[in-house]
Amino acid sequence: MSDLLTVFIDSNILFSTCYRSPNLFERLWRISGIRIVSAPYCVNEVRRNLVSPDQLHRFDQWLLRTEVVEDCPENQLPENLMLPAKDLPVLAAAARYKADILVTGDSNHFGNTVLGVQIESPGMFRKRYPEIFRD
Repeated sequence: MSDLLTVFIDSNILFSTCYRSPNLFERLWRISGIRIVSAPYCVNEVRRNLVSPDQLHRFDQWLLRTEVVEDCPENQLPENLMLPAKDLPVLAAAARYKADILVTGDSNHFGNTVLGVQIESPGMFRKRYPEIFRD
Protein backbone atom coordinates (compact mmCIF):
# COMPACT_ATOMS: atom_id res chain seq x y z
CA MET A 1 0.00 0.00 0.00
CA SER A 2 1.71 3.14 -1.15
CA ASP A 3 -0.83 5.75 -0.01
CA LEU A 4 -2.19 6.28 3.46
CA LEU A 5 -5.35 4.18 3.77
CA THR A 6 -8.00 5.55 6.13
CA VAL A 7 -9.94 2.75 7.77
CA PHE A 8 -12.93 3.65 9.94
CA ILE A 9 -13.50 0.97 12.58
CA ASP A 10 -17.09 0.41 13.70
CA SER A 11 -17.79 -0.42 17.33
CA ASN A 12 -18.38 -4.12 16.69
CA ILE A 13 -14.89 -4.50 15.17
CA LEU A 14 -13.26 -2.49 17.94
CA PHE A 15 -15.16 -4.54 20.54
CA SER A 16 -14.08 -7.83 18.96
CA THR A 17 -10.46 -6.69 18.85
CA CYS A 18 -10.53 -5.89 22.55
CA TYR A 19 -12.70 -8.79 23.66
CA ARG A 20 -10.21 -11.54 22.96
CA SER A 21 -6.51 -11.40 22.22
CA PRO A 22 -4.77 -12.39 20.09
CA ASN A 23 -6.94 -11.86 17.01
CA LEU A 24 -6.39 -10.95 13.38
CA PHE A 25 -7.60 -7.37 13.57
CA GLU A 26 -4.94 -6.39 16.11
CA ARG A 27 -2.56 -6.34 13.15
CA LEU A 28 -4.29 -3.31 11.65
CA TRP A 29 -2.91 -1.06 14.36
CA ARG A 30 0.61 -2.27 13.65
CA ILE A 31 0.71 -1.57 9.91
CA SER A 32 2.31 1.63 8.68
CA GLY A 33 0.32 3.32 5.96
CA ILE A 34 -3.02 2.76 7.67
CA ARG A 35 -4.83 5.50 9.54
CA ILE A 36 -7.28 3.93 11.99
CA VAL A 37 -10.26 6.15 12.73
CA SER A 38 -13.35 5.80 14.90
CA ALA A 39 -15.83 8.15 16.57
CA PRO A 40 -16.99 8.79 20.15
CA TYR A 41 -20.32 7.11 19.32
CA CYS A 42 -18.42 3.85 18.64
CA VAL A 43 -15.93 4.29 21.48
CA ASN A 44 -18.69 4.84 24.04
CA GLU A 45 -20.62 1.78 22.85
CA VAL A 46 -17.53 -0.40 23.21
CA ARG A 47 -16.68 0.97 26.65
CA ARG A 48 -20.23 0.21 27.86
CA ASN A 49 -20.00 -3.40 26.71
CA LEU A 50 -16.52 -4.50 27.77
CA VAL A 51 -16.50 -5.95 31.26
CA SER A 52 -13.15 -7.40 32.25
CA PRO A 53 -10.15 -5.32 33.29
CA ASP A 54 -8.04 -7.06 30.60
CA GLN A 55 -10.52 -6.11 27.90
CA LEU A 56 -10.67 -2.52 29.09
CA HIS A 57 -6.88 -2.34 29.21
CA ARG A 58 -6.62 -3.62 25.61
CA PHE A 59 -9.28 -1.12 24.60
CA ASP A 60 -7.33 1.78 26.12
CA GLN A 61 -4.16 0.60 24.35
CA TRP A 62 -5.91 0.45 20.94
CA LEU A 63 -7.45 3.88 21.52
CA LEU A 64 -3.96 5.35 21.90
CA ARG A 65 -3.33 4.30 18.30
CA THR A 66 -6.77 5.27 16.99
CA GLU A 67 -7.71 8.72 15.76
CA VAL A 68 -11.02 9.42 17.46
CA VAL A 69 -12.77 12.04 15.33
CA GLU A 70 -15.84 14.05 16.26
CA ASP A 71 -19.30 12.58 15.91
CA CYS A 72 -21.16 14.10 12.97
CA PRO A 73 -24.73 15.29 12.69
CA GLU A 74 -26.81 12.71 10.91
CA ASN A 75 -28.77 15.45 9.17
CA GLN A 76 -25.78 15.82 6.85
CA LEU A 77 -26.65 12.45 5.31
CA PRO A 78 -28.92 12.17 2.27
CA GLU A 79 -32.54 11.71 3.28
CA ASN A 80 -32.98 8.66 1.05
CA LEU A 81 -30.55 6.49 3.04
CA MET A 82 -32.50 3.63 4.55
CA LEU A 83 -30.35 2.54 7.48
CA PRO A 84 -31.12 1.64 11.07
CA ALA A 85 -30.73 4.63 13.41
CA LYS A 86 -27.69 3.08 15.12
CA ASP A 87 -25.78 2.97 11.81
CA LEU A 88 -26.39 6.59 10.79
CA PRO A 89 -23.81 8.24 13.10
CA VAL A 90 -21.19 5.69 12.09
CA LEU A 91 -21.66 6.31 8.38
CA ALA A 92 -21.87 10.09 8.91
CA ALA A 93 -18.50 10.17 10.70
CA ALA A 94 -16.83 7.82 8.20
CA ALA A 95 -18.01 9.95 5.27
CA ARG A 96 -17.16 13.30 6.88
CA TYR A 97 -13.62 12.22 7.68
CA LYS A 98 -13.16 10.72 4.21
CA ALA A 99 -12.56 7.14 5.26
CA ASP A 100 -11.59 4.93 2.37
CA ILE A 101 -13.16 1.92 4.04
CA LEU A 102 -15.63 1.37 6.86
CA VAL A 103 -15.08 -2.05 8.40
CA THR A 104 -18.19 -3.26 10.17
CA GLY A 105 -19.89 -6.46 11.14
CA ASP A 106 -23.18 -4.75 10.24
CA SER A 107 -22.41 -4.69 6.53
CA ASN A 108 -25.77 -6.21 5.62
CA HIS A 109 -27.28 -2.76 6.28
CA PHE A 110 -24.96 -1.08 3.80
CA GLY A 111 -24.36 -1.23 0.08
CA ASN A 112 -20.93 -1.56 -1.47
CA THR A 113 -20.08 2.13 -1.48
CA VAL A 114 -22.05 4.84 0.31
CA LEU A 115 -21.08 8.52 0.19
CA GLY A 116 -17.68 7.57 -1.20
CA VAL A 117 -16.93 5.12 1.63
CA GLN A 118 -16.38 1.46 0.76
CA ILE A 119 -18.34 -0.62 3.29
CA GLU A 120 -16.74 -3.98 4.04
CA SER A 121 -17.22 -6.84 6.41
CA PRO A 122 -14.11 -8.10 8.20
CA GLY A 123 -13.93 -11.02 5.75
CA MET A 124 -14.11 -8.73 2.71
CA PHE A 125 -11.42 -6.50 4.18
CA ARG A 126 -9.13 -9.49 4.86
CA LYS A 127 -9.57 -10.68 1.26
CA ARG A 128 -8.78 -7.23 -0.14
CA TYR A 129 -5.62 -6.81 1.98
CA PRO A 130 -4.26 -10.33 2.57
CA GLU A 131 -0.76 -8.94 3.18
CA ILE A 132 -1.98 -7.43 6.47
CA PHE A 133 -3.28 -10.72 7.77
CA ARG A 134 -0.63 -13.09 6.45
CA ASP A 135 1.42 -14.83 9.13
